[in-house]
Amino acid sequence: MSFLKQLTIKNQMKLLVAVPILFLIALLLSNGMERYATMRQATALKELAAMAGLITEVAHEAQKERGMTAGYLGSGGTTFRQRLADQRQATDRRHAELAAFLDRTTVVKASPALSAGLDEALAEIGKIRSMRQRIDNLAIPAPEAIAFYTGMIRRFLTMIPLIAHSSPDQKVMKGLIAYYNFVEAKERMGIERAVLSNTFARDSFGPGMYKRYVELLEGQRLYLANFLAFSR
Repeated sequence: MSFLKQLTIKNQMKLLVAVPILFLIALLLSNGMERYATMRQATALKELAAMAGLITEVAHEAQKERGMTAGYLGSGGTTFRQRLADQRQATDRRHAELAAFLDRTTVVKASPALSAGLDEALAEIGKIRSMRQRIDNLAIPAPEAIAFYTGMIRRFLTMIPLIAHSSPDQKVMKGLIAYYNFVEAKERMGIERAVLSNTFARDSFGPGMYKRYVELLEGQRLYLANFLAFSR
C-alpha cells in the first residue's frame, strides 16, 4: 500500500489498467500453450496411426510374397514365377513408402524402444534380396524360407504394441492393441495359406507341416478372441 501511495494518481490509473492486461496476456499465453500441446498431441497421434498403417501394409505384402514363395518352392519352380516377381515389387514399394515416412517423421525419436524395434525390422527386410536369390535358385527348403518371412513380418507387427504404448490417449492405445490382435490373427491366416500353398504344390503335407497347420488354427482363435475383447 505504501508503494501505491507514492505513485501519482496518473501512475496509479496506469497500474490499474496494466494489471488486468497482464493477467489477460498470461491467460492467453496459458491457453495458447495448452492448445499448442493439444495440437502437438493430435499431430503425434496422427503420425503414430499413419505409421501403424504403413507397417501393416509392409507386413501384408510380405505375407503375400511368403505364400507365393511357398508355392513356388513346393512346385520346384514350375508355378508362381511371374506372380512372385510382381509381388516382390509390391513388397518393395510398401517398404519404400515406410522408409520415406520414417525419414520425415520425428515421432519415433520420442520412444527409444520403438526406434530400436524399427531399426531391427528394417535390418531384417534388408536381407530380403539375398533370400530371394536363394529362392529363385531353389537353394533353400520351403520351411526355412517361410520361417524367414515369418520372422521378418513378426518384427514389423510387434511394432504396433510399441506404437500403442507411445500414444498418450488411452482410447487410441486400446484401439491399437485390438488392432494388433487382429493383424496377428491375420498373420496366422497368412502362414496357414503359405503352408497349404506348399502342401497343394507338392500334393502332400511336408514334415511337421500338419502339426503347424493345427497350431495356426488355434492361434487364430486366440488372437481373434483378444481382438473382440479389446474392441468393446
